Amino acid sequence: MRSTRTLVFGAGAISLAMLASCAAWAGHGKVGLWKITTKMDMGGMPQLSPEQMAKMRSMGIKAPMNNTFTTEHCMTAQEVAMSRPPEIGHHGKQECKMQNMKAVGQSVSADMVCSGEANGSGHFTLNYDTPEHYSGKMSMNIAVHGHAMASTTSFEGRWISATCKAGQ
Repeated sequence: MRSTRTLVFGAGAISLAMLASCAAWAGHGKVGLWKITTKMDMGGMPQLSPEQMAKMRSMGIKAPMNNTFTTEHCMTAQEVAMSRPPEIGHHGKQECKMQNMKAVGQSVSADMVCSGEANGSGHFTLNYDTPEHYSGKMSMNIAVHGHAMASTTSFEGRWISATCKAGQ
């Protein structure tokens, strides 16, 4: 069970770090509170256990049993003003780097290479169709403690308000 939990959290951590860091670039989007809905398909992985669900909830992530979860992010003026998505860098024992990044108009894409607890590579795309909405997709092939898996994560962000909640 530990391997399954580590695999799920390894893939989830990569996805969450990636999505939070790429939410804004080059004046795309708006400052304020964003609701981000993410759906993870982890290639036949079992559903999250109640304990795993509780852990995700304790991190502020609403994750129903169908591997779709919602979180909120307060996008700052500094994030909106960035000329490109920030590097993902280190998150605990995990490091991911973006390569071959291309930003054209309202879209950005890049390849990712990750090492640490989860090793693998993938590709993501992100498109702002309006300043108040974006969507994208990330595909990863990773291995955690010798267990290989493919994951596809689709995500969508919607601007909620110019004011963020306390503590965000």
